[in-house]
Amino acid sequence: MGDHRERLGAEDAEAEADASGEAREWLERTRGQMDEADVAEAARKAGEAEAAVRKAGALRRHVARVRVLVRMLQDWRAGRYQDVPWQTLASVAALVLYLANPIDLIPDFLPGVGYADDLAVIALVWAAVRRDAENYASWKLASEGLSAEEAKLLLRAFPRLAEQ
Repeated sequence: MGDHRERLGAEDAEAEADASGEAREWLERTRGQMDEADVAEAARKAGEAEAAVRKAGALRRHVARVRVLVRMLQDWRAGRYQDVPWQTLASVAALVLYLANPIDLIPDFLPGVGYADDLAVIALVWAAVRRDAENYASWKLASEGLSAEEAKLLLRAFPRLAEQ
């Protein structure tokens, strides 16, 4: 019985590694093809992406991060926050469109590995845009009229900003 569990664990780890590699290739390719129309489409599909992350148990711990990235994209689109490099916008738009699309690199219904690709894409994008997202969060926290809910969201994603 233990050998079976170990083999399944090894298969899960291998699938996650494959998903991470595929996600990296996908992100590089997709980010390079993004244009303003894609960013606009991502802004429109932001709610779908957030819902996909909230409903998937394996992704719930990333809800705050995805929501901050979505808010940054929406504030850029609305002209409220323009201090975002194109590479960051393209990465966030790619993430939103990926999460909003029901067709994945690895189908979500596969037990144990179904969300490995989603996790890999979220982790890759977060690593690539974290500094810009933190700059956005700092700006947003200093903004007038920020709701308590929005402040909590930003501080969940960037706890160290509470110390400033």
